[in-house]
Amino acid sequence: MNGTGNNLPESFTTVSPEAWTGIFIYTGVFVVAAIGNVSAFVCILNLIRRRPSPMNKLLLHLNIADLIVVFVLIPSEIGWRLSIGWYAGDIPCRLVQYFRVFGLYLSALIVTCITLNRYYAVLYPLRSLNGNNRVRIMIYSSWIGATLCSAPQVVIFRVASHPEYNQFFQCVSDSLGEKGEIANGIFNLVVLYFVPLVTIIFSYGSILHKITQDSVTTVTDDDNVILRRSGASVLERARTRTTILTGGIIIVFLIFWTPYVIVVLWELIDGDSLVLVSSYLQDLFFIMVLGNSTFNPLVYGWLYRAKNSRRIQRGFGMCAKSE
Repeated sequence: MNGTGNNLPESFTTVSPEAWTGIFIYTGVFVVAAIGNVSAFVCILNLIRRRPSPMNKLLLHLNIADLIVVFVLIPSEIGWRLSIGWYAGDIPCRLVQYFRVFGLYLSALIVTCITLNRYYAVLYPLRSLNGNNRVRIMIYSSWIGATLCSAPQVVIFRVASHPEYNQFFQCVSDSLGEKGEIANGIFNLVVLYFVPLVTIIFSYGSILHKITQDSVTTVTDDDNVILRRSGASVLERARTRTTILTGGIIIVFLIFWTPYVIVVLWELIDGDSLVLVSSYLQDLFFIMVLGNSTFNPLVYGWLYRAKNSRRIQRGFGMCAKSE
């Protein structure tokens, strides 16, 4: 006999201590991330008004992606833990699932664009004269790519009742089958993790190789190109700056994403044995992914130590003084 709302198991109606822990952590992340990213949005807009460089535009769209993550994905995690079931209806189920991944896709694709933009600026400096057109195409492509990559969520997810308790509903993805779920998981990991990672390693590996081999340093500020004969000290500073940039981006990306990727791959390969990993730890790994997305503007603003970056950093400082 199907259950009713009056005789649902306690686990379907009472928020567990584990869920409360997650709620408090997500709430703290939301408050910090919301304040930081809204402030960053205002500051980047001010920077673009003064200097609409390609890099500033990329940072703006990266920040927009982070805002989507902060104001859609994190609240949905909190709300889901509080409600336990899903009672918002079928259309909200599909839309929430769509935007939950849309922000992550957009963030990953913009990170890839930032990497490629730096690659072109250093290895093909004369082409940076057309940097605005290139970045415009990159931004459009990122939004279109995120839209297309997220679209399957609208089809995959739906509201379904529990097979034994028909008054308990969840927003689930049970239409793909086991092989479909594996294919979907692999696709998500490729776009969100492996594409940016391979791009970062290839691009900045090429940059380091060029700086090491060339006797002429190409200095770019995204709008103007300056070619000058480099002394040893200038070459060393360029090499050090790019080394810090390369190592910082790769290390931050790996730290925030790799634990979660390992868990997802583990689940795809042998989901039954995933019980060996604490659910608290699994939640922590997902929160780390959100941390990467929400703090991207600060990470990239700090790491870019070229002229454009110093202007960005000064811009953030002036914002704090309401200038």
